[in-house]
Amino acid sequence: MSVFRKIRNAVGNITAYPDIAPKSPPSEYIVYNFSLISGEAFGDDLATEEVSGVQVHYFVPIGTNYLATMEELKQNFINEGFTHPRIYPYVEEDINKVHIVFDMEIEMEA
Repeated sequence: MSVFRKIRNAVGNITAYPDIAPKSPPSEYIVYNFSLISGEAFGDDLATEEVSGVQVHYFVPIGTNYLATMEELKQNFINEGFTHPRIYPYVEEDINKVHIVFDMEIEMEA
């Protein structure tokens, strides 16, 4: 299963876009992207494992209680095989959104 498929599985029914959101996204949405791709566990100069760093950006309107969803997403990512995510919350006043960044990695066969 691909890294992005694992992300889509973890986010469930929340609308999710790879790399960039459309100009008129829904009020709650996710954007996900790679932040790193590297090889690990080399044999004969070839990587047998690939480590992918990913960022998942969760956007909700300012004033929304997002804590339960944030915890659920964190657990879903872990259940899909990602490392425990580092979570960074931001307020994006220019778009009236709370922006939660999940920064994590996953190791898969190369």
